[in-house]
Amino acid sequence: MITPRFKVEQTDADLIFTIHAPYASIAEAEIYADLDIFCFYASPYYLRLHLSGFIEETDASKGSYDADSGTFIISVQKVTKGEFFENLDFITSLLTPSNRKNHDIAKPVVEVIGTNAENDVKNSECSSDEDGSEWYIDQSPFVEPSEDFLFFAPHYGFANKISGAFQNFKTEFLEVIDLPHPDSTPLSKRSKLRLEREESDFSDDHYLADWAQPDYLESLLAFKCWWEKSSEVDFQDEEIDILKDLPKKEFLLHKREERLLLFSLIDILFGYAYNNRSTMGDDNVESAWTVNKLSGTLSWFESFLTLKAAAVVPVRRSLCYPLYRNWELATKVLGDVKCIVKLGKKHILKCLLEIYVLFNNSEPRYILNQLYIRDYIIWMQRVGESQIKSLSVAFDKVVLCKADVALDLEELENAADIVQKEEAAAAAVAAAFKEKSKLASHKAKEQASLCKNVAALSLSDEKSNETKLSSDSEDDSSSSDDSDTSSSSSTSDLDSDDLSDKEEGHNLKNT
Repeated sequence: MITPRFKVEQTDADLIFTIHAPYASIAEAEIYADLDIFCFYASPYYLRLHLSGFIEETDASKGSYDADSGTFIISVQKVTKGEFFENLDFITSLLTPSNRKNHDIAKPVVEVIGTNAENDVKNSECSSDEDGSEWYIDQSPFVEPSEDFLFFAPHYGFANKISGAFQNFKTEFLEVIDLPHPDSTPLSKRSKLRLEREESDFSDDHYLADWAQPDYLESLLAFKCWWEKSSEVDFQDEEIDILKDLPKKEFLLHKREERLLLFSLIDILFGYAYNNRSTMGDDNVESAWTVNKLSGTLSWFESFLTLKAAAVVPVRRSLCYPLYRNWELATKVLGDVKCIVKLGKKHILKCLLEIYVLFNNSEPRYILNQLYIRDYIIWMQRVGESQIKSLSVAFDKVVLCKADVALDLEELENAADIVQKEEAAAAAVAAAFKEKSKLASHKAKEQASLCKNVAALSLSDEKSNETKLSSDSEDDSSSSDDSDTSSSSSTSDLDSDDLSDKEEGHNLKNT
């Protein structure tokens, strides 16, 4: 937590607290005033003051916030009217509890040993709950950047008008800003550092996985975003309230500064359009991160000297960080940005308002609203239509190829294509071998079946022959018997004839 710069003034009836807290989360601001304690909290700032008298919150208490200076002015009533509060100019004494021994959160000087550890924990919890010391946070006065530092420090934010904003911040915004040490890293080195980080973060496997499965992204590519459905746009009630509450500001900008703002606008709109298409118009918990991460302006505080550079950076980052990393999707989103710009400043303003809401609801990205988006919304309402048309005409001429993002995409795809072809050829060989093996196995089975059938047929023939031989043998035997009978009959007949002849000859002789 950071202790903001503050001062306390008094009247007969009130104490007036003026708290300078730029880049604070206004939506989360909390104020507590009771007896001799005054507390203020608005991430990442925390202030606790210990007063010499008693105060209280009443219906007369009031507060205001100046967005231009980032200042809160809070008025709280004294319990005793006319009481004079001492030491309001002594900052250190106001930050220090009046009874230090009851609220000291430093380590004890004397360590007590030989006691039950569990009882010690319980006792310490009870004592901290009773005296409220768990709410005591070490505080140190806010260090105001010197004029020399602000003059020579690197600049960032809307039109590069801000410097020194992160001097007192340590880790509060690390998840929002990729640029290390924004108050000491000059603009000339940001691009080099970003390129090195992106090169190390780029994943060949992730990119090729999305490249090899184009069907996976068909629904995203076919999705119709709201700017494709109608040329008319309306603001929601929440967006109207934002426009109503924004401060009235005029920007004195050179033409070069306006050109840089328009180039960065392309970079910011790409992150918005990518989120809308990748979620198919239904924002999720990652939406604010996506818009923030894909924009080189919002994550690296980078400025672009050419319109092509403003297009290359978010396309390159869309191939390094989000869930879907695909060249065809990136070019489709780039076409979405061209469509939004061509429709005019009202559509652009609608996109910026939606980004503003996303960032306000995503701690701690509200700081990006204060650095960039809020002033973009104010400025966009005053930009001439001719400037937007000129931007659209120039942007339509920007055409990117894979070599522009310098991630060796073509080499990766060619290598992957060769591997795929080799794998396909190997798969074809394996399939042919498998088919050949299958045919050989089938042929072997047919031959085995044929042999089995032949063997069965041979066995059947042998049995048939045996049956035939047996039948022939029986026939022969039967024929032999018949022959013998015939022969016997014939012999008998001959004998009979011979006997007749002899008898006939004997009879003739006797005669």
